[in-house]
Amino acid sequence: MGKKFLALPDVPDIRDRFYEPTLAPLVAVMPVADELHILDQGTEGACTGFALAAVVNRLASRNTIDVSDVIRGRRVSPFMLYTNAKRYDEWPGADYEGSSLRGALRGFYNSGVCHENLWSHRDDNTVSVEIALDARLTSLGAYYRLRPHLPDYHAAISATGVLYVSASVHAGWDHPQDGRITPALGTALHAFALVGYDGEGFWVQNSWGAEWGNSGLAHWSYKDWDMNIQDAWVLQLAIPSPFSFGLGVKRGGGAGGSGLSGRGVAVPTRQQIEGHFVHVRNGDFSGKDTYWSSKADVQATAMRLAANDGFPHLLLYAHGGLNTPEAAAVRTAAMKQVFLDNGIYPYSVFYDTGLVETLKDVILGRGKDAVARTGGLSDWVDMMIERAIGGIGTKLWDEMKRDAECPFRQVRDGETALRLFVEAFAAAVANGKRPTTIHVVGHSTGAVLIGHLLAALERLMPGGLNVRTCSLLAPACTVDFYYKNYAPRLVSAPGKVNLERITVYNMTDSAEQDDNVATIYEKSLLYLVSNAFEHERKAPLLGMEKFNGQMTGTLPTFHYAARDSKFTRSTSHGGFDNDPFTMNDVLRNVLGAEPKRPFTGSDLDYGGA
Repeated sequence: MGKKFLALPDVPDIRDRFYEPTLAPLVAVMPVADELHILDQGTEGACTGFALAAVVNRLASRNTIDVSDVIRGRRVSPFMLYTNAKRYDEWPGADYEGSSLRGALRGFYNSGVCHENLWSHRDDNTVSVEIALDARLTSLGAYYRLRPHLPDYHAAISATGVLYVSASVHAGWDHPQDGRITPALGTALHAFALVGYDGEGFWVQNSWGAEWGNSGLAHWSYKDWDMNIQDAWVLQLAIPSPFSFGLGVKRGGGAGGSGLSGRGVAVPTRQQIEGHFVHVRNGDFSGKDTYWSSKADVQATAMRLAANDGFPHLLLYAHGGLNTPEAAAVRTAAMKQVFLDNGIYPYSVFYDTGLVETLKDVILGRGKDAVARTGGLSDWVDMMIERAIGGIGTKLWDEMKRDAECPFRQVRDGETALRLFVEAFAAAVANGKRPTTIHVVGHSTGAVLIGHLLAALERLMPGGLNVRTCSLLAPACTVDFYYKNYAPRLVSAPGKVNLERITVYNMTDSAEQDDNVATIYEKSLLYLVSNAFEHERKAPLLGMEKFNGQMTGTLPTFHYAARDSKFTRSTSHGGFDNDPFTMNDVLRNVLGAEPKRPFTGSDLDYGGA
């Protein structure tokens, strides 16, 4: 067996939807369709991508709906499917060969698939704007996992004409005799398509070229199927409506963010927020996650935005560090359209630390002990939690701040992303385009990230730059950090990145003391950071009213959340980006006028994400 067999099994997942046959009568024989497009993976171990491409090509060739002229006869890129399969499967990383069927389907669901001419080689893995737009024409509709029950396979093939399958293969697959695979016990996992059946077995469409078997096809007996079957899926293509790609993931709730996460609803696909985020992990582009990023991906966004006069404002947004990438993606998707409708192009920085659950577990674990020892007296519980988790909390908090700073060190990928935008905008201005105004927003530890982003921007812009507005929502940075990274920029100076305006949105001190962390610590996260996580106990934080009154010198504009405030009415540390009053004031600052389309509560309801 000279081929590479690198399919990986689908890990059991209780979220899988299983195929249930209808009572429609089955034909005794499902013949193989004429003129199947036979693929050849050569020496590549990319069978999951090639097998799925065969399935998609078959579905496109038999589509009969009126609008299907867009995809009828369309042939898709197996290399795009395979590359995304490794990004989305259950096996960590993408720097290996092989992938699972579910991983390929998840990649297809999140990114669609482009025409084979646009991505025709393994190394052509740059997702250009052309590829991203073309991929929206062919996307995944319904898909179901099959149980290893023979009648279900017959029914599924009858319904769609093709199945996506993996099985253990053996030497009998190398050279099928008279177009038939001799049964044996398999030794390596391989992916392929099933395109028909008769009374004795299935017809396999392989991806080993037209010379294999009978013009790329072979008969696979039910005996061999029973001995070696691993996984199988039946699927259908979505209607080719590129302008609605990524929509329809809401299965409950309203039209806002709550429809995208929490409450049993799927988070947005990557394609839905394509061009509106960069994901950095440990300072580098995160190419191995659901919301992956690359230099080419960022460059394509920067060039497209620089060439478009429809968005006079660019807003760089750093979500709180306790948000997972999925939670940040929910916020990005929910906010995106309101920003765009106001002529503001939003671009979020995802900088997940992987420490969120660890921190939560530490607080909960130590908190339960504190409650047991004190009888639940809140002030004593809080004090014991602060003392109990101070050491490990400080280490975790230092790591979170490092992850917010690391991307914007010299030659790291956060700085690379900024450079691409700077170069694209400079070229656009040189060609007569009007300059784009820059704005920044940081929530919680996002204020730490924005501070380092400004320093990187200053290195990249030796001639200086004016950042029009800076909005900090409950900033989790220290007052010292403010004086080092923000205050000097409020004083206009040549050759520097200057901030024309800084607005800080904070809770009142009484509201901070009414907040909670994980329902155990009965004060806000900033109280816990100040009292336990920073190296200086009771460290002054910019986001806390109790320390703002002690500040002197160059100060920002402070707004404190209150029930009757026209600026902010958040009732929790994490609630500022849920609050329409806060976010609409951010819009007013950016626009210098009332927004054409303000945020509503439903826009900012993230359903617990």
